[in-house]
Amino acid sequence: MNFFETYYYANVINNVLNNAMAYSRSLHEWHEDQAVELLLQPFQKWSVLHSFSYFIIEDIIYENIEKSDSNEVLWVEHAFHHHRLDVESFKEWLIRTGSDRNDINAIGDYHSELRMTGWLELLIENMVNEVFLILFSNRQLLQNLNEYVAGIVSFIQISELDENQVNYLNKDGIPKRAKIPEWVKRAVFFRDRGRCVSCSLDISNLVSLQSSKHFDHMVPLARGGINDVTNIQLMCEKCNLMKGKKDFKTSKMYEPWYV
Repeated sequence: MNFFETYYYANVINNVLNNAMAYSRSLHEWHEDQAVELLLQPFQKWSVLHSFSYFIIEDIIYENIEKSDSNEVLWVEHAFHHHRLDVESFKEWLIRTGSDRNDINAIGDYHSELRMTGWLELLIENMVNEVFLILFSNRQLLQNLNEYVAGIVSFIQISELDENQVNYLNKDGIPKRAKIPEWVKRAVFFRDRGRCVSCSLDISNLVSLQSSKHFDHMVPLARGGINDVTNIQLMCEKCNLMKGKKDFKTSKMYEPWYV
């Protein structure tokens, strides 16, 4: 992990999700024509937060191309350097291709080649993994993301699905419950520090062997919530059974690292 401008991108993503509807027209491009494969496949390790972060970071990179100065080291070159990726520089590319530095399309063409060769994708994936490391601990952000996603999923109808996709939905707009993999349980357990996110009861079994762990959907499946690691939280049996299918805002209480 190199954390190159990671907190900047994490902050942008947080701000977008705090008011997702204000960006709905732009965000539509993220899931347009791919909502089923993007959102309904259960428990992919490339989570919905990974995918969303990739979309935001890539969009910012391309927005900034127009602001780049061809006489200076490009942002993408700094990023490659920080991520220790040995990629052909803009200057080297100009020489190899015989392009004119002053051509207004030169920087865009350079980025296009970086995309075609896979270097830009690799860079963004590295940045996404760094952003995920920071944002996965923010349950409120995860709930905001999954509330937005649920709004998309709730409009997906079984009649629109291919034969190999019909098992994703229980009924129109409602995903079918999927078994939660052990890797998801481990990730959520450690994120939530072995405590119920509602009442803070220690259910790590370190204090009491009688503690019962429930892995619960932040946004219920019945409201279009998805089977994704970002939509799972740790609850004790009592709180989870009291919650049922009712709306529940995830807790903003966090266990301190030390006191």
